Amino acid sequence: VLGSPFHLSELLKQFESYQSIKTKNVILMGGGVTNEFVGRLHKFFESVTVTYASTEIGVVGTREIKNGSTFDNKINLVPNKNLIFEVVDQNEKYCPLGKVGIVRIKSHENSVIYAKEKKSEWFYPGDLAVRYKDNKFKIVGRANDSLNINGTTINAIDIDNIIQSNDFVEDGYCFMMEGVDGISELHLIVKFTSDENQELDSEKLLEKVSKFVPETAIPKSVFVVNSIPRTNTGKPTRHKISKLLERKIKKENHNA
Repeated sequence: VLGSPFHLSELLKQFESYQSIKTKNVILMGGGVTNEFVGRLHKFFESVTVTYASTEIGVVGTREIKNGSTFDNKINLVPNKNLIFEVVDQNEKYCPLGKVGIVRIKSHENSVIYAKEKKSEWFYPGDLAVRYKDNKFKIVGRANDSLNINGTTINAIDIDNIIQSNDFVEDGYCFMMEGVDGISELHLIVKFTSDENQELDSEKLLEKVSKFVPETAIPKSVFVVNSIPRTNTGKPTRHKISKLLERKIKKENHNA
């Protein structure tokens, strides 16, 4: 079985209705996967392999997680002398080990093609990563998934993973919205697994997320919905949700 975290999450909802199902392998595409999610996969798959790849370059990194072991999100670079993987800052200078930066990848095959098309020989997938010794790296989010809350930058993917790691949450993510006083605020939008205890579950969720963010970025509220808005590829529609709710709140305040 091969799929992204979003698509495999949908598959798990079906599998979890049939506890006896056990299949052999699952390949999880993409970074930023929680240890809790890997644990859910191990209930139904004997082998879980996390793979980082792109259509343009192919497989860049991979790691097999054995059942019962803890996944720290570190992936091993594949041994390929024709592949160069770097983590750089906004000035395209090499980031030291342990520092977050922008991923860029170059392969011999693509360098030839890009040179003919007069393009940069580097491919930028738009991911943020940290490199470690022994040719390991960790994808920590998307370059466009950083939220600036009152001068504090947080990684939205990290918050999404915290939200989705709760067994009472079916789906959800965070987003930034301007408050009535013009100050940026962090909010959560979720679909709970049950309609019961939504108020209590919202309080529990706010309390848990608040432990992982600075005081200036503590989430203000939880918007509970019946269906989580996403793109066709399963990505959050943070900006769209933010604008829709801002207009709704301003209209309600105007009519009050």
